[in-house]
Amino acid sequence: MSSCRRPLAAACLTLLVLAAFPAAAAPPAPGLAFTSVKLDGVRLGADFTADLHSLFPTIVYDPQTRIFHLWVFDGSGFRVEALRYATSSDGVDFTSHGNLSFAGTPFPGHNAAAEPTMEFVRAVHVGTD
Repeated sequence: MSSCRRPLAAACLTLLVLAAFPAAAAPPAPGLAFTSVKLDGVRLGADFTADLHSLFPTIVYDPQTRIFHLWVFDGSGFRVEALRYATSSDGVDFTSHGNLSFAGTPFPGHNAAAEPTMEFVRAVHVGTD
């Protein structure tokens, strides 16, 4: 009798351990249905900026307002005034709110005579502005 119970107990213990630690899920399969991000109805990339500078946007989702915020270069250069700001409710179709701007010297702490060139800018949305 005891020789019969041992394999049964081992099998039950194995099942309990497997139930407590399920196997990791397989990695997701790559999707085939992609959607282009659009700004005012124009796809980002070559359709929006011939130099492809719009392929490096920053997109931030605000869960409180359920709004996506986008900042992207408009193709006119690498400076603050060339950053376009837009919002979207679905993260795909963005509506422009114009380019960024500033008053006074943009970099007073550095005594810069001109604005430095920017590339791969990452913006952060803080507060309600």
